[in-house]
Amino acid sequence: GLVEQDPANTGFRRDLSVSYNKLADLARAAGDVPEADRLYRQSLTIREGLVEQDPANTGFRRDLSISYERLADLARAAGQRDDATAQISAAVEIRTVLQQRGPRQVDLAEELAATLAQQISITGQTEPSRADALGVLEPFERQQLLTSKGTAVLEWLRKLP
Repeated sequence: GLVEQDPANTGFRRDLSVSYNKLADLARAAGDVPEADRLYRQSLTIREGLVEQDPANTGFRRDLSISYERLADLARAAGQRDDATAQISAAVEIRTVLQQRGPRQVDLAEELAATLAQQISITGQTEPSRADALGVLEPFERQQLLTSKGTAVLEWLRKLP
């Protein structure tokens, strides 16, 4: 394939990681959890390499956090709470760094808040994730800059006990 012909091409490698992720989504939807896990992990390996090669690349870091989020969901569905917690914690760490680098970017705030909400769902522990998510979303709410995604996450967080 293209990656074998030009292994230094980060665009080809990113495209391959996206393809693995999409195939994993299809495998999961078809009920083939082992295949989904294998494909998500292939994508993860590529994405880890891309971030290692270009640590300042926000897109590569976002992609990596998505891999961790998908693996966390898969682990949660399989009843593997420790693995799910580890995977979502890795995603939260990445999303937090990205949001801190771009504190005025609503998309980064919404992505972090959604990942924190996912962490709450996995761990069952509301705090400090809820407070952190509210802290990044509420300034954008006051400015009326939230998208429907951010608004939905905010409403969900506010309904938590």
